[in-house]
Amino acid sequence: MQIEAVISLAKAPARQLGGRFGRRWRSLAVRSSAGYPGLTSTLKMDPDIQCEELTGSRWTELVSSMKNSKTIRLDDCSLSRSHCEDLCSVLSTNQSLKELKLSNNELKDEGVEVLCKGLLTPSCNLELLWLQNCSLTGACCESLRSVLSKKPSLTELHLGDNKLETAGGKVLCKGLLDSNCKIRNLTLSYCELTKDNAELLTSVLHAKPTLKELNLSNNELGDAAIKQLCRGLMDSNCNLELLHLENCGVTAESCADLSNVLRTKPSLIDLAVGDNKFGDAGLALLCQGLLHPNCKVQKLWLWECDLTAASCKDLSNLIRTKESLIEMSLITNSLGDAGMDLLCQGLKDPKCKLQSLWLRECGLTSACCESIRSVLSANTSLKELQIGSNKLEDEGVKLICEGLRQPSCNIESIWLGDSDATAGCCDSIAAVISTKQCLREIDLSNNMLEDAGVRKLYEAVKSPNCKLKHLVLYDIYWSSEVDDELQALEESKPGPARALLGLSTREVLQLWRVEADLSLSREIWPLLKSSGPTSPFKMDIDIECQELSGSRWTELVSSMKDCKAIRLDYCKLSRSHCEDLCSVLSTNQSLKELKLDHNELKDEGVEVLCKGLLTPSCNLELLWLENCNLTGACCESLRSVLSAKPSLTDLHLSRNKLDTSGGKVLCQGLLDANCKAQSLVMRSCELRGDNAEMLTSILSKATLKKLDISNNKLGDAAIKQLCQGLMDPNSNLQLLHLENCDITADSCGDLATVLSTKPLLLDLAVGKNNIGDAGFTLLCKGLVYPNCNIQKLCLDTCGMTADSCGDLATVLSTNPSLLDLALDNNNIGDVGLILLCKGLIHPKCNIQKLWLWECHFTAVACKDLANVIGTKESLRRISLTLNELGDAGMEMLCQGLKDPKCKLQFLSLKECGLTSACCESLRSVLSTKQSLKHLEIGSNRLKDEGAKLICEGLLDTNCNLETIWLGESELTAACCDSLAAVIRTKQCLRYLGLDLNRLENEGVRKLCEAVRSPNCKLKYLMLYDIYWSSEVEAELRALEESKPGLKIIF
Repeated sequence: MQIEAVISLAKAPARQLGGRFGRRWRSLAVRSSAGYPGLTSTLKMDPDIQCEELTGSRWTELVSSMKNSKTIRLDDCSLSRSHCEDLCSVLSTNQSLKELKLSNNELKDEGVEVLCKGLLTPSCNLELLWLQNCSLTGACCESLRSVLSKKPSLTELHLGDNKLETAGGKVLCKGLLDSNCKIRNLTLSYCELTKDNAELLTSVLHAKPTLKELNLSNNELGDAAIKQLCRGLMDSNCNLELLHLENCGVTAESCADLSNVLRTKPSLIDLAVGDNKFGDAGLALLCQGLLHPNCKVQKLWLWECDLTAASCKDLSNLIRTKESLIEMSLITNSLGDAGMDLLCQGLKDPKCKLQSLWLRECGLTSACCESIRSVLSANTSLKELQIGSNKLEDEGVKLICEGLRQPSCNIESIWLGDSDATAGCCDSIAAVISTKQCLREIDLSNNMLEDAGVRKLYEAVKSPNCKLKHLVLYDIYWSSEVDDELQALEESKPGPARALLGLSTREVLQLWRVEADLSLSREIWPLLKSSGPTSPFKMDIDIECQELSGSRWTELVSSMKDCKAIRLDYCKLSRSHCEDLCSVLSTNQSLKELKLDHNELKDEGVEVLCKGLLTPSCNLELLWLENCNLTGACCESLRSVLSAKPSLTDLHLSRNKLDTSGGKVLCQGLLDANCKAQSLVMRSCELRGDNAEMLTSILSKATLKKLDISNNKLGDAAIKQLCQGLMDPNSNLQLLHLENCDITADSCGDLATVLSTKPLLLDLAVGKNNIGDAGFTLLCKGLVYPNCNIQKLCLDTCGMTADSCGDLATVLSTNPSLLDLALDNNNIGDVGLILLCKGLIHPKCNIQKLWLWECHFTAVACKDLANVIGTKESLRRISLTLNELGDAGMEMLCQGLKDPKCKLQFLSLKECGLTSACCESLRSVLSTKQSLKHLEIGSNRLKDEGAKLICEGLLDTNCNLETIWLGESELTAACCDSLAAVIRTKQCLRYLGLDLNRLENEGVRKLCEAVRSPNCKLKYLMLYDIYWSSEVEAELRALEESKPGLKIIF
């Protein structure tokens, strides 16, 4: 049993701080665990050290390791001027270094002046510099000014908590105003700036359209300075997105000016004005701007602003109507129960999209907790609620727990610390912990829970349903026996604590398995995915990632009357849109496919859709409702549709919390004689073993061809029961996906029996189940059986080792039907791959696709693999990403690739330890291999020299490559002439990925010129995470508009 839980006893002091420190900690954790795009690159933070004194041989060794680092963090390491001499040398020689973090060190002015010498060298390309709390004064600002004036690569500068004072601030602004300066993010909090700095700061806002983030918090600016800054913010050149003015002496007097900024600058999405005493009068003025339609604010920090219940009507109105607002802090304002009741009225409104709300120390009691319970029961968007440091007591906590347990509540983090809670409410808290799988963090610090209460929590955390990552029990007293039990529990559940520092690149890539093996973020993939058809039907309306409202929506609805297929994924649709779609369904007899994935339709919206689906004129065949915030409550309506509409053959309901009861209701519809469903997809629907009996019954439906119930905690007993249904003579299932269903070796014998007796089963996915070598041995008994016609087999992350590979080789050599095999993230190693190759080269093996991500093999196995590539003409696709092949291994593979018998079309080699040394071999392959269409070779240190050689191969007339990904290959503008030549001459090239390279303005402009060529047929140019000027960005946008067939991702 794996439960992700961390018991934080006295280990997280930052989490107890007010303001923004705890927020930053948690933000890092969320980005790591979610595969945040910024963490998916292989930018390794080589030296990443905190709170360690670095001296002597330890420092010398560390410096020698910095020569190729991209990111260095040495916060709070007792560094001084002497260390800066070595760091200056690193800056002047390491062209790859992009980020340097030296906060909380006694560098002083002398140390920073030394650093600036390195920063000014031509080879230094640093982009981010953190020098917070380094005992600096205005004396070092002239050196920093020089850097800002001469290094356009520097885009982020963090100087908070240094006594720069007025004079230092003015000198810095001179550098910021230089035309060479391209700063995007500037932090000057706690720098002792004054109102006398306002004029130059205003000039910076006026002159720097590149500036996106400005933090001036904790400086005594005052109203006059704020008014002056607002004039700069109102300038048409100003594109500021983040403005932090916490504790800056803002009063109600300057709130009207800030309100004008909010009214006119839709770019401003993050405003922090906490710890300013502008009171209710000031907030009323601010709300005038916040409520304006032009205002798109997403984050609003109003902690300790002397607000009372008198402000809560305006705040409630803001929460209700401002759909862009997702995060708000009201900490340490005396709102009281009456104010909270008013806020809850806004929070319950369907238009409210708030995700994070902080209400610590707001004078609340249990009297407002019934309103909070009501909010939690109705508001599905709210993910984080901080309501501790209020006198909620046991009565209030129990009411809050009632709300948390509601199916519609999606809270992931709740803070109830210092709430006067006792063991009397721990049964309610335990019930939440043991049943609410969305809950990731709960803080109960500084409450009198004692042994009895803590033991109840302990038992709840042990539940298999508990998915907590952080249980914070700071400053709670218990006995030594309970302490031992907690320590044992934490030690038995390792893993989530790593979220504090971020997951490794490999872990992120495991979590973030990208469709089609393309190196794209979740944000980018939908844009590419839309280029290909999803069904045999023409997508008459195919829109993604657009908010559809008003006249735009009305016009669109009117165009749907004759459509055959409609896709509106990620379009912020809700129940109101469903009324119009219901009308379309009831009148358009031609409509065959409707895709509404990733919209907040909720149960009410789907119930409206079902009315249209049930009309006699509706002939819909495919319905996609993935991630639409549905629960089991809508399943009765869907059951009616399944029972009454034999035309509906494909139903996709993944990532909705249908739960056991919803699953059972759906199965009743599927069992109806009228139902002719062929494909049913219910991934991540919170189904359980209790659904097995009904699911087994529907397998007897002869029409059902595809069933995907992955990511549901079914367990072996349920799988055994399903296998009985699969053995039914009426079952004609062709595709069965059971990934991450808690399968072990115990049920593999039953699956083997199915494989040996059901020749119609062609596609089986059991990845992400810990079946191990023992389970795979059992599966092989079915796979080698003559009746087995399996074509696609997914076994990724199954705990297999080299011990399984002999059996797998036997399967490959005896079962000619197997065409597609996925073994990603199994530790088979060189020994296992060599065994596997014996099966792959067998004449009976007809393998076409082979997926070997992170299988822990090296160059040792590449000779055998090259033999497979060179002789197996059926092999079309192979992925070797995240294996340490090295240049020697790559050169051996190239020998196989150049063989005339090789027909490979797709090759992925991301993060394989390659350098420019193997690129001559790759050039030779590209010059001779006409079959190769897709090559992923980024996240390797190819550099300009390697890229130029690859371009030579691409330019050869024999090369027919359509897709190449060279992202994060340490490229610069120096190779862009070669890349431009490829773009303008190779008309077969459709996709070019160059993201995460240092191309700069010069390089990007060369690419733009090439794209303008009439010979360029590119459809996708990936320039994600590359820095350039606003002028180049404007050119890119104009270029994309001028070539309608081209999508530039940046």
